[in-house]
Amino acid sequence: YFLSTWRIGLYFVLKSYEFKKDDEVLITGIGIPDTINSICLAGLKPVFVDMDLETHNLDINELKKKISPKTKVIHITYLSGLVPDMDQICKISNENNLILLEDISQAYGANFKGKLCGTFGDASIGSFSLGKTISSNGGGVVMINNPEIKSEFEKIFANNLKIPNKLFLLKINLNQL
Repeated sequence: YFLSTWRIGLYFVLKSYEFKKDDEVLITGIGIPDTINSICLAGLKPVFVDMDLETHNLDINELKKKISPKTKVIHITYLSGLVPDMDQICKISNENNLILLEDISQAYGANFKGKLCGTFGDASIGSFSLGKTISSNGGGVVMINNPEIKSEFEKIFANNLKIPNKLFLLKINLNQL
């Protein structure tokens, strides 16, 4: 599914689940502010997990410590295409019945043990903004790997996207230049 921005993709994916207010999403402490904004707008609480210095992703030991009864999602970002130990992250996600979401914006084509990034979790979200592996003037993509949320995501996708006005598009394009 193609969208105008990555942040809308993350928001739509989060809204595709039936979370309670203030359920928690585990994220790295490094990333874009819109990760936090999308999580909060979806009625959820971002919880920061210390970063592994080698992979710039979630530190596995810290990840285990941060899981609480309110934790529902692990959100990973492959910063600069660096891929963490996905065996461990998937194991933690599965053992705790947590949703795994992947930000593939900087890792298109990256893999872990021969499996493409973006195919480990329930959904993956990518950005095409400047500075990304595949870039343009903007835009985002969502790939749904969990068929249980596909129909809800499609409803949100169909009912909430509006055609932006030309002035808005002009401002975005000028800003990107």
